[in-house]
Parts: sequence; structure tokens; C-alpha cells
Amino acid sequence: MQIGSLIKYYRTKEGLTQSELSEGICSIPHLSKIENNSKEANAETLALLLQKLGKNVKDIEKNEQKIKQILDQLIENIHFYQTENAQADYDTLQDKLELIPHTDYLYLYELYKFRYCLFTYQIQESEDQKKWLQKHKKNFSQHETYLYNCYSAIYLIVKRKLSEADSLLMSLIHNQHGELFLSAEVYYHLAMVKGYLNQPGQAIFYARKALQLYTNHFNLRRMLHTHMILGINYTQSDIYAEAMECYKHLLRNTEILGDKELVPQIYHNFADLRKKMGNQEEAIYLYRKSLSLQNQQHPNYLVSVYSLAETFYSAAENELALKYFKKASALAKCINNQEYSLLSAFYLYLLHKQKDTAYVHLEEKVLPFLQAKENKQDFHYYSKMLAKYYHESGKYEPAIYYFIQSE
Repeated sequence: MQIGSLIKYYRTKEGLTQSELSEGICSIPHLSKIENNSKEANAETLALLLQKLGKNVKDIEKNEQKIKQILDQLIENIHFYQTENAQADYDTLQDKLELIPHTDYLYLYELYKFRYCLFTYQIQESEDQKKWLQKHKKNFSQHETYLYNCYSAIYLIVKRKLSEADSLLMSLIHNQHGELFLSAEVYYHLAMVKGYLNQPGQAIFYARKALQLYTNHFNLRRMLHTHMILGINYTQSDIYAEAMECYKHLLRNTEILGDKELVPQIYHNFADLRKKMGNQEEAIYLYRKSLSLQNQQHPNYLVSVYSLAETFYSAAENELALKYFKKASALAKCINNQEYSLLSAFYLYLLHKQKDTAYVHLEEKVLPFLQAKENKQDFHYYSKMLAKYYHESGKYEPAIYYFIQSE
């Protein structure tokens, strides 16, 4: 506790001058040095100053301990994905904002605030918080620096700066500094990034590490989230039996835990698996099941509508494909999602018999966008489509170029 700055805080709050507070206790210059934390005062002097302000050292120490306790609870609730409890802890801390700067936990609070903003998807607040932390990071302890880098990596994932996030997380793996929670979170987010970067083998490797740590600490919700990552990347690796087991496990355990939030996403990813296995009929059923459980305002609803449209297109159900691509296009424009707006437009050109226009759109707009967003999986998929188009058109040089891009 920075007792000197706290005395200054209480003095100014009470509207007292340094002369009024120090009278009968110490000199004004002595008080000034105490308030600036540039001089150690004896316990008796501090007690007298605080007594005059209606405070005492024991109560101040209890307040500091309480702040640390709430901070510990906040980050634990975030790690265990206890959203309501985390919000309650954060709100409690807001009532202590005047005191926190005078404790030893200012930077810890600001770091946890950054993590809380990311946890609750407050993107603008996260950006503002990161700027504040950037200015003060030279004052961080080793542990605080590790936290800053860990949370910055999560921020980069949210901003889809995946290569930067990957590099930062890999550096943290080689410089472990923290408890079980931090190690699990680093492995979990690294698995997520590896999946986004179309490196399913590495995603599976790090997801298994995260799962072991979450299991050791009975972190049930994070175990479910990690099984989701495993299911997605087993699917990408054509390890279908393992992927199937993951989704069966997820459906069973979300029901046991009463965790309805994940269920639509499980059905969607299960549909992706069945589609890749060639069972389009079941994939269509599962996408529809997912959509029936989703809020239409949620961004994932758009993804499921688009995936259903794509599946209808693959099954040559052109009327239904047209219906759902139009719906996906409208939803994308409504929420300003450029990726699905561009992709839907590609298929709409094809369905309207404008094949050449479709592939010009794919080459000039879709692929550059996917490359900029580091969406390697879709970039490779559509590069292969474009290569095939050029090959069938007898344009072998660009066909070879895009075949190479698709690898």
C-alpha cells in the first residue's frame, strides 16, 4: 500500500490543507514528503495523520487485502468461464476505483480489466485499455509483463492478426512464467490460432496440452471449448472417428452441465464433419438444427446460413442454394461482414449463370481479402477452385499458379 499517496487522497477528499492536517503532528515539508512517498514515516506519525482523517492502518490494510481477493476471484472466474460471477467481481472493483491506484495492485487491476474487456467482447474498450497498458509496461514486473503479452495475444486473435498472435504465443511457450491457469490459456489460444492458420496437426497437439491442464483443475467449460477445437481440427485432418467422438462427447456433456450456449455451435461443427465425410443430407439436417437454436442477431447465425447454402450448392439443390445465399448476403450486409458478403456474391454470380464474372470476382476481391485476413483454409480452398477454372479454360499458366497457392 502506498500509504503516503493515500493520505494525500483522503486529505484532499476532506478538503484539508497540508498545514491543517500536519498541525500538531509533523512539519508541512515532512508531510509533503510522506504524501509523495519519498520519505518513510514512523508508524506513530502515520497513525496520527490517519486518525485525524478518520482512518486507521488496519482498515486500510484490510481494504487492500479485499481488493487483491476480488482481483483473484475475477481472473479465476474468467478462467473458469463463469461470466456472471466475473461481471459481479468487476462491478465490485468499480466501487473501489478511488483506492486501487494507492495499492500495490494498480497494474494487476488494469491488466485484468484488459482481459475482462476481451472476455466480454468489448472491442473498443479493449483497444483503449491496451493503449494505456502500452504506455506503462516499462513499469511492469516480470509476471505482469507475461500477463500483458498473454492478453495481447488474445487481443490479436480477436483482431484476426493471427501470425502476430502465433509468434507471441510461441514466445510465451518458451518462457513459461505463471500458474496452471496461464499455461492452459496459452496452450488453448495457441491451438485456436494454429487451427485458424490451417495447421491442424499443431492445433491438436496444443489443444491436448490445454485439455490435460484444464482436466487437472476440473475446468469443465474450458474442457468443452477445447474438445470443440479438437473436433474441428480432427475434421480438418480427416481423422473422422476422433472428431465424431468429440462432438458426441460435447453434446452429452453440454446436456449434463445444462450449457445451452455451446449446443448450436456443436451442431454446426458436427455438420461440417458430416459434409466433409460426404453425407450432405445429414449435414443439411445438422445445419438446420443449429440454425433453429440460434439467435438471428448472433454473428454465428450468418456462418450457419452460409454453410447451409454452400451445402445445397454442392448437392446441386440450386433453388435452395440461391435462397440461402441471398439470405447470407443480406445478413452480411446488415452486420457489415465483408467476408461473407464477398463469398455469397461469388456463388450468386454462379447461380445466375455468370461464371466468368464469378471467377473475376473470386480472383480480384475474394482471394486478396482472405489472404489479408490470414484465412488460410478458405484461401487454399478457393485458390483450388480458381485453378480448376483456369485449367478448364485452357489457361495453364494461371492454373499452375493457383494450384501452387492452394497447397
